[in-house]
Amino acid sequence: MKRRLFPIALVATGALLLVTSPTVASAASTQSSARVPSTLWNINMLNAHDGFVSGYQGPRFYLWSTDDGGAKWIRLAVPGAPMTSPSWTSPPTVMFRTPKDGWVSWVTVGKASSTLVVLHSTTGGHSWQKYEAKVPSVVDEVLQIDFISLRTGWIRTMSFGASEQADPSIFHTGNGGRTWSLVSSTGGYVPNRAATPDALPGFDVPMPMTFTNAKDGWAAVGNFVATQNSLATLYHTTTAGRRWYPVQLPVPKPLKHGFATIEYQPVFSGQIGTVLIEYEARTNHLVAYHTVNGGKSWSVGSILTFRQSTFQMSESFVNPQIGWVIGQDGTDDEVTRDHGVTWSHIPVRGALRKYLTSHYQVDQLNMVSEKSGWMLLRKGTGVTKLLKTSDGGVTWVAQRW
Repeated sequence: MKRRLFPIALVATGALLLVTSPTVASAASTQSSARVPSTLWNINMLNAHDGFVSGYQGPRFYLWSTDDGGAKWIRLAVPGAPMTSPSWTSPPTVMFRTPKDGWVSWVTVGKASSTLVVLHSTTGGHSWQKYEAKVPSVVDEVLQIDFISLRTGWIRTMSFGASEQADPSIFHTGNGGRTWSLVSSTGGYVPNRAATPDALPGFDVPMPMTFTNAKDGWAAVGNFVATQNSLATLYHTTTAGRRWYPVQLPVPKPLKHGFATIEYQPVFSGQIGTVLIEYEARTNHLVAYHTVNGGKSWSVGSILTFRQSTFQMSESFVNPQIGWVIGQDGTDDEVTRDHGVTWSHIPVRGALRKYLTSHYQVDQLNMVSEKSGWMLLRKGTGVTKLLKTSDGGVTWVAQRW
């Protein structure tokens, strides 16, 4: 990880960042039948037919797109994307909102300042518009891109401190990614002269955010260290990410003391929302919280108990009612259709069972409907498998790309 203890503040709160003149970059595309092994890092499927996966083939970063549910994949170059190297820490972050419209972003680190690089495509990744912005030197990595429309979006970055602790900074655009402004920056673990008031707290573990409209957003904050008074905490913004305020959630009585918490990405549809919170101790528990009034109040679902060895679940919700969770080793594979009030177990079988018994682990889950979804398996750091389900996770079929 990169460490910078004496950053220079380059951006005033809410100020517009200086952006270079955009240039159009062409990306070569080929039907993928790669002889060089590929290592996938992210699934970004949009529906049962259209979507993208991304990762490395050799040292170079690529996207692979499909419009037929994975029967064939087209490999797309990402111009200027950082290649793997001994100092490499994370791949670029990818987010497509439609089969045509998407963004790729990463941070180029410098001594006095860093550069936020954003590529924008309106051609499904076949060509790109490039934008760059100077950002505070504490910014290390892009961890999330979240667009609620083709113009309005946010980028969440992290600054890494000691013991893998990290501080978030959030950037906002209202013009599709041409310009970005710093709206929130935390200075808890890493000294940061660009820190803003009422920012999100420093994360022990990075937590994703969800925006429901141009002003309203949510982020779940976990507490990685077990304490006697661990609380489930959501943070809420009504100012497009500029100011965040804590919303304490009710903790079930059996889980009041001695637990660390890990919280997952909130999912909203209008005023209806669900967020999962994992309580960890000698036994681990998952609790779903649900709101029907935009977060003014929250109800508590059933307590799902799972094995202590399952440190963190992969989860995927297609809407606030329907979602899946699965442990790294495939145990604790569950689905809910009533926003976590009840859960149904799914036995692991077929191709998924075969790979898990061969020391693969579940890395990501990306369900796109009640029936269709995708799963990324990883063995070590360099070997990955992509699986697809067409029956809601009952059976999984290995894919080729």
